[in-house]
Amino acid sequence: MSCMSHYLNMKLTKRNRGFVDFFTTSRNVVFSLILLRVVLEFVYRNCLSPNYYYSGFTYEFLWPRYLGSWLLFAVSLFAVPKLIQKMRLSDIVIFLLYCMSFVPATVMFGFVPTPYIWLYSIYWGALLVTQRFLKHFKFSGLRIHLSDTVMATFGQVFVGTILFVWAHYSHFHIQVSLVDVYDIRGIARTFSMPTSTIYIFSISKTAIPCLCIWALSKKKYGLLLELIIVQYLSFCIDGSKSAIFSIVLALIAYRFLGKTLDWYKLIPFAFFLICLIGYFECGWAESSIVLSMFIRRVMFIPIRLDYCYYDFFQQSLHPYDFFQQSVLRRIGFVSQYTIPIPNLIGGLYMGSYSTSANNGLFSDAYSNFGILGLILMPIAICFILRIMEACAQGLHPAITVAVIIVTAMSLMSSAFFTALLTHGVIINCIILYFLPRKPSK
Repeated sequence: MSCMSHYLNMKLTKRNRGFVDFFTTSRNVVFSLILLRVVLEFVYRNCLSPNYYYSGFTYEFLWPRYLGSWLLFAVSLFAVPKLIQKMRLSDIVIFLLYCMSFVPATVMFGFVPTPYIWLYSIYWGALLVTQRFLKHFKFSGLRIHLSDTVMATFGQVFVGTILFVWAHYSHFHIQVSLVDVYDIRGIARTFSMPTSTIYIFSISKTAIPCLCIWALSKKKYGLLLELIIVQYLSFCIDGSKSAIFSIVLALIAYRFLGKTLDWYKLIPFAFFLICLIGYFECGWAESSIVLSMFIRRVMFIPIRLDYCYYDFFQQSLHPYDFFQQSVLRRIGFVSQYTIPIPNLIGGLYMGSYSTSANNGLFSDAYSNFGILGLILMPIAICFILRIMEACAQGLHPAITVAVIIVTAMSLMSSAFFTALLTHGVIINCIILYFLPRKPSK
């Protein structure tokens, strides 16, 4: 029986390997990206725009605009083979952002009047060029690796922090619905937590996905279950769906990743399948779960917010913020805006100043430095990803799954320094650096 089982496992592995090899060649990755772009067009025209036109997802077809969007997409494809050639950690994060942000943006540019398309092209051109030519490096010298016991202790600290916030501030609230979360988000904003508690809580819920994958790789199933339950409780506190999705996506990716990074080249094909499911769900099942929770929320709302940020800050009456609402306020700088900029955007473009329209990438760069930011911020993003990549040197590829997903989602949905300090990019770098490695033979 054991021989037969081993034989079947070998056959299955070879079959999976053949599947991966077919879809991860440069030519087929590019073909998958084209498929993704095509299916997103159908989704936008037939599902997203008819159901959410009131949110700015309008549809105005003009041949010059449409062909221009395809030209921009086609030019960007020339950067893909080099981007996926070695698939280091920083390459994967940029490639994931490319699939989640840039490709949907080119779809919207084809159907919606977009005066800032040339600025957007500058930003992504700078990001792809910087990723291509910025030198990769390693941390030389003695590396300190913490024991499994110490790492598990850190996990318990994160668990204790979330349990404390859940009990003391959220009063043991249990949230069942993943859709109707706006009430608890509003309640969470009223919590009078000390700044230190806010930071530790935010760091805890962004570090837990990484520790989950580590616990799974170490077969610490009790700790894994505890971390998953506590991460769900963090969702019950503030309604942050990314807390749930980051763990789910990380566990799925870990299950199918294996020992190679080639699986990451399947990202565009995986997104194509998800969008295809969303399209048929909308047309045949008359449902919109995939459309609303993934396609609209993850892929298109950030692009819509990019326009809102551009439209606001391109007016001469609205000066750039220069991070005065971010890190510089910690050392005494005062922003000209008395309302947090995300709430200002939410009030002016979405009808409610209680709506926090957080966004990253282009929106963050343009709102802080204007055109100059479109060059500087891609360099800053690629540099911090190089540091993360150096911290992860020597780790099993599967361990980095959660960090890649969390980092990409943080950079896409929040300001750069917010992603670093509050959404766990720095703490994940530290965790990656100190994680135990298997001794090299």
